[in-house]
Amino acid sequence: MRPAKTQERRKHPRKSCCLSVDGLAADSVFKTFARNISPGGAFIETPNRFPADEIIFLLFNVSPLYAEPIKVVGRTAWGNSRGIGVEFTDVPLSLTTMIESFD
Repeated sequence: MRPAKTQERRKHPRKSCCLSVDGLAADSVFKTFARNISPGGAFIETPNRFPADEIIFLLFNVSPLYAEPIKVVGRTAWGNSRGIGVEFTDVPLSLTTMIESFD
């Protein structure tokens, strides 16, 4: 039996984006971009390597839509040479509202 395709495993479809993100995981602090996002997770562009299941803290800088960055907690689901897939474990309503506003 073949494994399900990534999109089929996701609860929410991803939307393309280019959002500024500040990240913190273990001893690594980084500034980069999210390239796609859903209420369930995001692809974060970074050359940094993180082990699977590492807790990661993200700040989505989405001014002028919101006065403060949107804080999200997640875990690394996978990684490759372009970045990491993050599954969100704590999703604030402001993030869901922002994503739903994307065309």
